[in-house]
Amino acid sequence: MKRTVNWWQLLYIPLINYAAPDDQLRLTKLLLANEDLSVRASVFRAIDLDRLVEPQLKESIVALVERGLNDPEAVMRRSAIKFIKFLPESERTRLIKKCLAEDDLSMKRGACLLIPWAPEQDRTRLIREFLTADSDLLRLEAINFISCVPDEERAELLEQCLTSKDWALRLAVRTLVRPAELPQLLAHQPNALDEIKDLAEKTPLYKNQPAKFERTKFDKSGSETILLDEVPGQPENSFRDRVIIRQINMTSYLSWRRAFEAADLWKSKGFDYVPIEPIVKVSIPEDKPGEVTVITRVIKGPCVDAWNGKEGIYPSEINDLKEKIIAGLEELGIEHGHLHEGNFVLLFERGADDEARLDHLPRLYAIDFDQAVSTL
Repeated sequence: MKRTVNWWQLLYIPLINYAAPDDQLRLTKLLLANEDLSVRASVFRAIDLDRLVEPQLKESIVALVERGLNDPEAVMRRSAIKFIKFLPESERTRLIKKCLAEDDLSMKRGACLLIPWAPEQDRTRLIREFLTADSDLLRLEAINFISCVPDEERAELLEQCLTSKDWALRLAVRTLVRPAELPQLLAHQPNALDEIKDLAEKTPLYKNQPAKFERTKFDKSGSETILLDEVPGQPENSFRDRVIIRQINMTSYLSWRRAFEAADLWKSKGFDYVPIEPIVKVSIPEDKPGEVTVITRVIKGPCVDAWNGKEGIYPSEINDLKEKIIAGLEELGIEHGHLHEGNFVLLFERGADDEARLDHLPRLYAIDFDQAVSTL
């Protein structure tokens, strides 16, 4: 007669984590042999394997994970996958390949997500196998881990993607390309950068503006922003793409200025420039107490949101810069107020013909400090 397991008995399973090492192993083996699925599933849901396993027991745990991977119930097999990364390195590749050979797509995807935990010398081979999988999902998932292989092996994986019959894979791999790898991309996709090059060379500030104007309000929420074009009395000269005016409150301006003047901090973060919207000139209007008029330089490039929306290159490197800026502002005790990807702007180096140099990483700036406050 099959013994019925009461739900309250399952609540005791997590206590295995607090047992002595030898008892942990014994109890886990016992519970994984239970014929009741709820018991077996509770084991893999409850145990903290990273803390549970003493170094001397690592080898013994391999058999437990394999038992889970071989369980007749799919929920057990899927639960066991997440523990592969805690096993000795010598066992991980074998078990990842075992999961890849399963018919269950969830098992295959779970195995793909473990590539960063495979021994470094095996990652390229594993990614190559996933890139030839029958599933579109697996192929697209696998390219995310090309960054986990040694630099000398990247080229062959990029080549496999760039020459794939899968158009989605050929498109997606563009986002992984580094500056030095652009020739490899362009050799297979000569027009790959045409659309994003146009995006890289323009600011969206003047998108809905007439060909000529002197000054006009920019349509945005929050504080007032004024776009400038023709210089009064000098129509042949223009401020377009050069400077704009922001009207903000004094409190926000002081936080913005503190971020802009923190050159030493930004240098310590790895920047060779100040990644904050540049302040050119400041004045205090007599008719608007508590406000400041700031003339700031236009950063002629797209926001990160628009760039990523067009599958722009260097997303990982750009995200790293963004995280450094966020961390820097936190260290300064400045809360930006609306630091979404629309308020991070890219600036590409320009060539002699004023074309954006896409073979160089762009600079990244945080802009629009009209809601900034100090947290100090």
